[in-house]
Amino acid sequence: MFNFNGRFSPANDTVFSRMFVDKHLFAELLKAVTGKKIKIKGEPITQAVVQERIAMLNVIKLDVFAETSFGMASIDLQNRYYKERVENRSVYYAARMISRQDVENMEYENVKSVHVSFILSRARTKNSGGLEQIRLRNVTTGEDFGSLMGLSLVYVPTVVQKADKNSDLYVFSRFFAIKKIKHARKFLVEFQNNKLAKELIRMYDEVVLDPASLEDVERLPYYTNKSKAAIKAEARAKGIEEGMAKGIQQGIEQGQNQERMRVIETMISSKCGDDFIMNVLDISYDKLNEYKKKIQDERPSVRLTTGDSQIHSGGNVPEKNTPDGR
Repeated sequence: MFNFNGRFSPANDTVFSRMFVDKHLFAELLKAVTGKKIKIKGEPITQAVVQERIAMLNVIKLDVFAETSFGMASIDLQNRYYKERVENRSVYYAARMISRQDVENMEYENVKSVHVSFILSRARTKNSGGLEQIRLRNVTTGEDFGSLMGLSLVYVPTVVQKADKNSDLYVFSRFFAIKKIKHARKFLVEFQNNKLAKELIRMYDEVVLDPASLEDVERLPYYTNKSKAAIKAEARAKGIEEGMAKGIQQGIEQGQNQERMRVIETMISSKCGDDFIMNVLDISYDKLNEYKKKIQDERPSVRLTTGDSQIHSGGNVPEKNTPDGR
């Protein structure tokens, strides 16, 4: 059954984030985009789930993000397309994922590779297959310049029109192209025997079962782009004096710190490594250990252990060369 919801189509940002935080679906989409079978470590992370517990804390800038067998990967769905913006944004995301990693003793050869994928639901390309793969290239030699950064752009309308109809990327693109009930019915009939299509429909039906929760997620800062400046502007508009506005902001920041600590504790219990946590929360190694120490001080009985380091009762932190924290 396909319970299509016109308000929350498959290409809706919130629906996408909720669906592809599923480990299996994330891996399948990443495989369809990259052409490689990739093992996902731990569970993918999405602001649509995490930020339900973080109020105004807009710490995650990616739709869905995961640690993989080759490094780190993110997949974002984009409905509005501006060529320069998407190109710069994809490189920015990759650079950010790389720069947040801790480097010990100048061993840059150990920096984990990253891959950023954008699913462009409305944009077209002259590329015959609708899929563009981008890597760093040495212009002089024509050879790839390492494998640290990889980018993929999926032009959904072009894939639907020109790609191999037996490919998983075609199935995914047909799914993301559904905007009306008639498209949903056609998809259901055409792919009634396709295992991937059945999984997409099942997960979609599960996600849209509670539209109210999706509406709540859409009001989160990641979607509304509500900044600190906007908070202050609202305070002034309501006639609140600057001192009171600062007090409100300080209260928000205190709440944010508490939420960060809860998220860190949850991620550590899920066996997420330090590099992964720092990348997701956009914090330094020193800042991460500061939060760990606060958690340990508040809850001495809690044992914090990640794949990279650990803090036992007493808050001892292993020495490590790190960049300056924030």
